[in-house]
Amino acid sequence: MKRKTNKALSVLLSAIMLVSVFTIALPETTSVQAETTGTNFTYSLDGDNAVITGYTGTEKDVIVPDTIDGHKVTGIDEFAFFMNYGITSIALPESVASIGDYAFFHCTMLRDVTFLGDTLSFIGTSAFEGCQYISEITLPDSISEIGERAFLGCTSLKNVTTGKTVDKVGAYAFGYARNTSNWNYERVSMTVNGYSGTAAETYCSEYGVTFNSLGQGNAAPDDSGMLPEEELDIPVLNFTDFNNYTDSDNSTLDIRDVISRNT
Repeated sequence: MKRKTNKALSVLLSAIMLVSVFTIALPETTSVQAETTGTNFTYSLDGDNAVITGYTGTEKDVIVPDTIDGHKVTGIDEFAFFMNYGITSIALPESVASIGDYAFFHCTMLRDVTFLGDTLSFIGTSAFEGCQYISEITLPDSISEIGERAFLGCTSLKNVTTGKTVDKVGAYAFGYARNTSNWNYERVSMTVNGYSGTAAETYCSEYGVTFNSLGQGNAAPDDSGMLPEEELDIPVLNFTDFNNYTDSDNSTLDIRDVISRNT
C-alpha cells in the first residue's frame, strides 16, 4: 500500500510541476465531437459560430467547410492542425476571420495554403511555423495582423504577398529560420510583395527582408512588434518528450499542456 501511495504521489507531484512550468491558456468553449458532426472536423462554439479545433480525417488535401451543423465557421483554433504530418494542402473558406496560435505548427508536409475570399484579418503566433515546404503565400487583402514567428522556419517560402491594410507584423514573422545547432535566428532569402506605408514594409526594413512595393497602402503601421533585433526578448518554444509520458493508469499527458513560450 505504501509503495502504491508513494507512486501515486510521485505522479501527482510530477504533473503539478509540469503544469507550473508549461502552461497554455485554452479557450473556454463548448466542444462538439467529430462523430456528432458527420465530418472529419471537431469544433467549438463561439456564440452561434463554429471554430475548428481539430481534424480527424486522413485526407491529404483538406478543404475546411464554411458551415458545420448549421454553424458558420469563423475561425481556426490554436493547435487545430498542430504537427499534422499528413496534410499537404489546406483551403480555408471565406468565412474564416482568424487563425489561432500554432494552428498549423510544424505541418511539415503542407505545401499549399489557399485563402478563399477577403475575410481573414488575423494570423496568430507561430501559426505556420516549421511548414518547410510552403513556397508561396498570398494573403487576402483583409489581413491586418500577422503574429510573431507566423511563418518562421518556412525555408522554401520565397514569396509572400500582403494586402493594403496590414498594420502589425510580429517579430520574425517570415524570412527567418532557426539554426538548429545554436537556435539563433538566421535570415532566409525571400521577397515580401506588399504596400508602401504598411507594417509589411516596416517589418522588411527592420529585419532586412526584401520588399517589393505594389503601391501605396491604407494602413498606419503599429510598430509594437518592430523592435530592433538586439532589443527583442524572443520567447522560445520548448519541446519536451512528455507526449509519451504515462502514469500507472495509462493516462497520457496532452503535448499541448507541456508546450509554452518562455517570456
